[in-house]
Amino acid sequence: MSAFNQAFVQQITNEAHAYYKQYDESQLIELLAEEWVRIEGESVPIRSDDNPGVQIVRRIIRRLTTNALIVTATVSSLTSDVLTYMHNSGYDLEKYRIPISIMVSITVNSILENWKDDQENDPKK
Repeated sequence: MSAFNQAFVQQITNEAHAYYKQYDESQLIELLAEEWVRIEGESVPIRSDDNPGVQIVRRIIRRLTTNALIVTATVSSLTSDVLTYMHNSGYDLEKYRIPISIMVSITVNSILENWKDDQENDPKK
């Protein structure tokens, strides 16, 4: 059960799905890096490998893969995983809403490989 407001979780999920449909993974990573710079300022590296947002999403994916959590992954659970990580890391979830949505989209693309709008993968769809 998610500790986050369900309307906010659904908003993030919907935005992530829109990004997923509009961009491929490399474009999403580039967009994430740009959004991170937009929020934190020019002192943040724009190069995707050095960008904190890109590093965080890769860390989340690596943790999910290493812990074999991908077996039970759903779109909703991946959204909650990203939100939990960002919240626990001290980020303002509303301020970072756009990067979080992009991170969810990248995570779903990497873990599920496609966005399944069926009962099993996302009960809200």
